[in-house]
Amino acid sequence: MIAHHIGVQGDVSKSRLPADAFPAVFAYSLNRKLRAGYNGNYFKFRQADGTTGNYPADTPDLGQKVYIETIYDQKAREGVETQDAVQSNQSLQPELTLGSTLSVGSKVRIIRSTHPWYGSVGVVVSLGESGFAMDHSTPKDGIRETDGGVTYTSEGTSWELVSPDYYRAQFNNNEYLEVENLAPYIGQNFTITCLGKCSNISPMLGIWGTSTEVTIEPSEIARFTFDSTVGALLENSAGQPMSYYSGISKQNNRIVSITSSSTEGMTIPNATPSFSDISIGRSASRKYKGYFVEATMHLGDLTNIGRDQILQTTRNYYL
Repeated sequence: MIAHHIGVQGDVSKSRLPADAFPAVFAYSLNRKLRAGYNGNYFKFRQADGTTGNYPADTPDLGQKVYIETIYDQKAREGVETQDAVQSNQSLQPELTLGSTLSVGSKVRIIRSTHPWYGSVGVVVSLGESGFAMDHSTPKDGIRETDGGVTYTSEGTSWELVSPDYYRAQFNNNEYLEVENLAPYIGQNFTITCLGKCSNISPMLGIWGTSTEVTIEPSEIARFTFDSTVGALLENSAGQPMSYYSGISKQNNRIVSITSSSTEGMTIPNATPSFSDISIGRSASRKYKGYFVEATMHLGDLTNIGRDQILQTTRNYYL
């Protein structure tokens, strides 16, 4: 059975949406509209009982297994057709879950009246052996408060998870979604803004060709690659929005960086990239273990201000 949704879905604020900020190559989200003029569904799902539906027109029944067949491309770009992320093979379709387990990026409410942040809804920024640290700032800046943490064992007395959370596509080293026909449009300069978390170091998003490969791997030490060169964001940003940038410097070197609440980058010799494939859940040779929530890609010289704005509006929505 499918319940028909009657509420308002997606971002209804006046903030610029990611696919409005600059013409996008793709725009995929399980939870919100990414372009102000978009009025379609976000994804197509298949339930274990064989029923299919499209969200948010239909609400999936998570009392049974639910799988994602398609994430719809929300972009509108002249000269570039929309290309959905699709998996027609049922055995390779990721499972749809509702994030409700404690992890980096989870929203937690402080309920103990003597806690310095009583009543605040904070975001988990790191997990320790006996407890976890949180960011209580408004808007969230990704930095822990020195007196904002709690212990795991005090759940129900000091803290509680805030629910409902957002939809996630869960991958387990097998599933993936394919994006056809868009890879050849990718040139020298591009920006990818995304949200997900991997259980081990593995590619949530892969873009590759015969001579070039790019991956984004949002583990506790987030990895990002360009060909055989590997960079890492040393802060624990898994489960938080991040922005991947690749561009050419005035010295004709390639600059590759990734940003969450901090930035790490690397400079490598420039070579003209050539891409043929894009996938959510795999690279050319590896599969993903973790969850995916959202990804957008923009081409050209998107300014630092533009990149930061897209990242910040994504952070504001989810955190």
